Amino acid sequence: MGFNLRFGLIFLVTLMPAFTNAAGETIQIKDEDAPLLHEIDDGLSSLMDAAGECRSTDSNLYECLCTESTSLKKLDSALRTALDKKPEWKGETIYHDGVTLQIPSLEKQVEDVQKHCSA
Repeated sequence: MGFNLRFGLIFLVTLMPAFTNAAGETIQIKDEDAPLLHEIDDGLSSLMDAAGECRSTDSNLYECLCTESTSLKKLDSALRTALDKKPEWKGETIYHDGVTLQIPSLEKQVEDVQKHCSA
């Protein structure tokens, strides 16, 4: 699957509730952990907004994402912070108040973009 399609699918999946993960269920996180989820979601939104604006100029998606290093760093930092505080989220789909995030997919996308940008 090409990068553009994969990234688009990840974006769409994060917008709609996921009902299953590899273990068969989505983890409903506690209210006190919601700020961690929202930081990840904000980082993802920031990156997608920046990429969307750049892509509207017909630029290459990787070029857009690489030039938006602040947004990429924001998402990466939010993921790392959340997983440091909540290691049990690694490999899971998490949900709170209408926001669903598939942590493994987000980690993979950040890793893929970082590898491409450093190449």
